[in-house]
Amino acid sequence: MNILQLPIPFETPPGMRLPGRDEFGIPYGKNYQSFKDARQARWSTRSTSKGLKFNRRIEALSQNEERPSLAFQFNPYVLDARWQYPVYDQRKFDQAIRAGERMAVNSVMTIDVILTLVLPPDNQIKNHGISIKDARDTFTEADIRRHDREREALAERGWTWECLRGNQFSRRAYANNFELYRSIRETNVLALYEKAKWFSEILLRSSLNGTYGKIMARIGNRLEISVDDAHRLFAVACAFGFVTIDHSEELRADSPLHIIM
Repeated sequence: MNILQLPIPFETPPGMRLPGRDEFGIPYGKNYQSFKDARQARWSTRSTSKGLKFNRRIEALSQNEERPSLAFQFNPYVLDARWQYPVYDQRKFDQAIRAGERMAVNSVMTIDVILTLVLPPDNQIKNHGISIKDARDTFTEADIRRHDREREALAERGWTWECLRGNQFSRRAYANNFELYRSIRETNVLALYEKAKWFSEILLRSSLNGTYGKIMARIGNRLEISVDDAHRLFAVACAFGFVTIDHSEELRADSPLHIIM
């Protein structure tokens, strides 16, 4: 499976809730903690941001991970993104617990990110692992063996895996997603699901003439909400797939609004 080839538009189904933990005891959502903390990475390469669909900080250990990190938050198939996910031998883990010890770091394999997806037609939850590599990287034999180990380890769980390059997430898409993100980074996105859907239905029935900023002001005025609230509902609508941005164009307040119908 390729996360970037899943068909769009797609709307996150209503009422989707994550279990507390996966079948290997690792928490979902707000209780998940990355095995490798961004604070352990070099200052120049690390970043953290607040998750939109869950109350947890997103840890990106490199600039190469920043673009996909934001893209996944605005992907309507994605319910959770667990960065630096640990995969280990359960027997050795149990032994360490009984001995009151922590497993040695070198005995734990970390996957860059495990995405928890909702997939049609029956809206089942599926875990999908991704390795993020720089576009300039040339894979060595060691890299290929590592990829094989990751793929095989996740296949044993019934999970899928793929490798993506950082340049598969464009600079423009990153800028567009950040424009949306900054309007809702302190927002309870899940609480606005229904309101964002209502907003999107009105937006998609309305004229899209004029700039993005003027369209938001016009619809906000019609609905008797502030311009800030219009931008907020628009961003939430994008996160759940009620509206799909055309990332071949720039999202700017003073430019036309380009969406995929």
